[in-house]
Amino acid sequence: DEIGDARTRYFPDPPTATPDVRDESVEAENAYRLGDYEQAITLYREVVKGKPNDAGIHFRLAYLLLITSGSGSDTVKINEALKMAQATISANPESPLGWTIQAMALDWGLQHNRALASAQRALEIDPNSIFAKAVLGNIYRNLGDLGLSKATFDDAIAQIQRNGADNETVAQVYRNYGRYLSSQADYEGAADAYQRARQAMPTATYITIELANYVYIDPSETETSINLLEETLDTNPRDAAVLSQLGQLYYSQGVYDRATERFQQCITVNQNYIDCYSALGKLEFFVNANYGKVIEYLTTATRLGSSDPYDYFLLARSYYRLQPPQCEQAAKPLRDGYNLMLENGETNLVKKDDFLRAFTDCGLAQPQAAPQITPTAETVIATTPEATIAPQ
Repeated sequence: DEIGDARTRYFPDPPTATPDVRDESVEAENAYRLGDYEQAITLYREVVKGKPNDAGIHFRLAYLLLITSGSGSDTVKINEALKMAQATISANPESPLGWTIQAMALDWGLQHNRALASAQRALEIDPNSIFAKAVLGNIYRNLGDLGLSKATFDDAIAQIQRNGADNETVAQVYRNYGRYLSSQADYEGAADAYQRARQAMPTATYITIELANYVYIDPSETETSINLLEETLDTNPRDAAVLSQLGQLYYSQGVYDRATERFQQCITVNQNYIDCYSALGKLEFFVNANYGKVIEYLTTATRLGSSDPYDYFLLARSYYRLQPPQCEQAAKPLRDGYNLMLENGETNLVKKDDFLRAFTDCGLAQPQAAPQITPTAETVIATTPEATIAPQ
């Protein structure tokens, strides 16, 4: 044993070789430039293994995870982005990159106060970081400090006009400024800002989706939104977020065949896209009364981790409406949805009384309140998407 200890002490195992990722680096950069962000994410996950101290690569991966997260609705990507942001800081704590992308991830994950501290740290390191100012302006808006938000955006835009900036930075500044203007009902100004962001990064489809969501909000402009997103889809045919948004718009117009087509394409290109399973379930429930299909889609949505109590409610009601009713199958989604509603609050679509009535209809015992979970540092971030909370 002593000999073995000595051998280990004086002749340790050689360190694990860092993988050669030069080819993956080139492929990742090409995918990024072409706008194939999902492929770029896959490749950059390999690249960071071979470049553990490259803060820029870690930043790029975290940034891609965020801008493909459905403005924060994909909490798996938000959480991965937060981990990658921490890795960016670890790679170089004195670079503003890690603190900036951590602030953006926290902001989109609805942790605005923590985001504020990270953004301020980034600007302590580099007071001239335009990207950090873009993120900070968005955080101030989310915190309701509109005066500071406007001043921060004015400063960032003036700096771009004086010195220029890379496309990612320009896009982020004008995207965030567009969100600010739309929250102030300045839709003409917001449209200009969003178009400026789209010009800087035409492959960043989330910017186009937000333009449709937050600027073209009048019912008379729905056709404009559809045309804009269909045009975007021509160059990004595998973008699940664009497909999902188009499906929602067609559904709102009563064009159910087109809505179904877009939602089906969405789950074909991304088998984990909860929103599209949820939307298909609602469409089959209310339009086609095909309860078997509702069960298929909403079972998948809930299995993937839907945080919408309405998905669980409609799943349970579909079991109830089968002939004969399958109330034993309805019990679990009713309990899970009821507990989610208690945790997150009632929504416009489903109330506590709706759940209680469903329990009664099925002859099930009334539910007991779920025990409260004390948040910890490891608790997953809130799952309500940034894109659905006014005035985000």
